[in-house]
Amino acid sequence: MAIMIFATDPVKGLFCLLVPGYPLLWAKRQHYYGRFLLVYFSGAALMVLGGVILSWNSFHQ
Repeated sequence: MAIMIFATDPVKGLFCLLVPGYPLLWAKRQHYYGRFLLVYFSGAALMVLGGVILSWNSFHQ
């Protein structure tokens, strides 16, 4: 998402990296909200899955 923001405006891209909620606000304004949430929740789900896999392996050795 930050790359897309950097492509449109470098100052807003830098702001996106410094302020956590700014990409969500930008996505709403640019009509990328659905794609943003899909990528965000997919990443969160993969992180949870990775944590479960690592925990499963450490308990079952």
